[in-house]
Amino acid sequence: LRACGEEVTLLVMIDPPLLNRAPRQFAFQVGSQQAPPLPAQVPQPPNVEGMTVHARRRALLQFTARACKHYSPAHYPGRVTILYPSEKQRDDASPLWRWRDVAGEVEVRFIPGGHSTAITRHVQAAAEQLGTCLRQAGAVRAE
Repeated sequence: LRACGEEVTLLVMIDPPLLNRAPRQFAFQVGSQQAPPLPAQVPQPPNVEGMTVHARRRALLQFTARACKHYSPAHYPGRVTILYPSEKQRDDASPLWRWRDVAGEVEVRFIPGGHSTAITRHVQAAAEQLGTCLRQAGAVRAE
């Protein structure tokens, strides 16, 4: 957005992939050892029409794994806030700081739950953290 002249007041990521580890995690989730290499051009999403729900999910996760494997984020000079699920292994928290190589400033806020439950079972807590971020950025008025 900034490259297009837009102002970015706030950038919040909820449980973003850990840099340099996302492909392995996605590949493991879809049951393969390693995602196939991406072609030189940007890959197109698979045609999932007619697939079962399970096959569609698998195809989309494999596509996501290939895209993540070759994604290298550009430098972002602003502040990035990461909402990170507290039930994830603490060993995984240290790679979050790799985002500091990409962003000018990184803040990590812990939210209850795991990868999926942080935005389902614990959606109220995630919403409260996001609301706090919006108020601090001046994007919404305090109530």
